[in-house]
Amino acid sequence: MVARNVALPVVLWVLVLCFPLSGTAQVDGALRPVELFHSELLNIMRNGERLGFDGRKVRFGQLVERTFDQDFIARRLLRPHWQQFDRTSKRELKTLIFDFATSILAVQFDSYDNQRFETRFVRELKRGMARVRSDFHLDEDDPPIKVDFMLRPTGNEWRIVDFWFDGVSGSRIHHAEFNAIVSKGGKAALIKAINNKIDKMRDKRT
Repeated sequence: MVARNVALPVVLWVLVLCFPLSGTAQVDGALRPVELFHSELLNIMRNGERLGFDGRKVRFGQLVERTFDQDFIARRLLRPHWQQFDRTSKRELKTLIFDFATSILAVQFDSYDNQRFETRFVRELKRGMARVRSDFHLDEDDPPIKVDFMLRPTGNEWRIVDFWFDGVSGSRIHHAEFNAIVSKGGKAALIKAINNKIDKMRDKRT
């Protein structure tokens, strides 16, 4: 069952000011990863019961790999502590953060009941970024959930760096929470805390 308060618990926590789209093909390219995310998320939901928690988690992991800028997200989420970690630790933490994120997706988007996405607009943002607004329709009788995807160009493609449901992002909560854990107990404490959260989600679904 999809709740109205779902939010991916990672990433860029400050919305930059936006202004109307100039209509350039470059910014229009930001639609591609968002529409791929829409399509594949609904496909996973349609097969949610058959896939089970672990199957959904694998599929969401593949989708995140294709559409999200994981390095950017991990770096922003753990700022200002990110620079204190060596390369191996950064790789380990990035993997764990996205294991956590895909676990949440697997819990929240577990079944299909005619939900649909409707892309509303794409707008150019400051600092070379873009915002794509979508409506997520849970029920035709209820107002849709507004979903805002924030994207940045990486090389020749756009990647998602955050998304908000009805103006709510888990990134602020988890940025503060994760950095407080690192301040008190270091990397080991953060790894333990995130693994505990993942285990609890799995236990509820198995």
